[in-house]
Amino acid sequence: MVSGLDSLAGTLAGVGNKQKISTTHAAVRPAKQALVVFPGYIMPGDVLSAAFSRHLGLDTAMLVAQYADRGLDMDDFYAQIMVELEKLKPERIRLYGASLGGMCAREFLKRYEQSGMRFGKVSLILDTAPGSVRNIKRSPVLFWFASWYRGGPISGAIWAFLSQFNDLGVVAEADADKSLIEEGRRRSAWAGIPALATQANFIDSFPALRPLELVGVVDRVTYIHSIDPEEDPLVRVEESIAEWNRAFPALMRVKMNDRSGGWHIPLIERPGEVMRAILAA
Repeated sequence: MVSGLDSLAGTLAGVGNKQKISTTHAAVRPAKQALVVFPGYIMPGDVLSAAFSRHLGLDTAMLVAQYADRGLDMDDFYAQIMVELEKLKPERIRLYGASLGGMCAREFLKRYEQSGMRFGKVSLILDTAPGSVRNIKRSPVLFWFASWYRGGPISGAIWAFLSQFNDLGVVAEADADKSLIEEGRRRSAWAGIPALATQANFIDSFPALRPLELVGVVDRVTYIHSIDPEEDPLVRVEESIAEWNRAFPALMRVKMNDRSGGWHIPLIERPGEVMRAILAA
């Protein structure tokens, strides 16, 4: 009865906020390069954009994906991003995908290659990104559940309550914006079951990476991970790297020596070190 009421209330509530792109213009125009960012699972893109923007190079513009309250439509994201890139007309593109965002980046690249690669080959930076649902340290039952149950405000409130106890012990950078950290954690906690379920379903339905599939569309692939990747709480990092390596054999690994494996992807808490790794890739 409770689950039925929850689902009914979620349906009546409508779709909620739609997906969009947060754009940060380069200080020096026109932008020499554009950084396209796909955040991690239920990570608020606008908050991440505010955290990253302080560490952009003067000649770099940035586009950050903001996931919807329900659903993940890569055709729509691709169209929105290309409209912004046509305005910016950068000389080159860097594409950064964190965890779930790495899967989104791959789907973006498929569409980009099929449409003629308007801005040439892309530099791809993956951050603790799974290569398939097999690389996720969660029971398949949860993905099966997410495939049909969309939830509503009751289950959303339960998730928000349980999120209080999901502290990974991340040590923030000294100059990180504490208000952004608090806002990011609050927004993730209250993302709602529709967002959790539909993004989980996206992961579950992610097609297998094909051998050499990225060679024609990217000029380099860099995989960022923590100093002890086997301790990541959500992703089997070594297995993930093996899958991405099949798609791009010249993949390079970058170990972030100040990131603990147990933190997963502390982007809003530690934006400076992440941005340095992105821009150096």
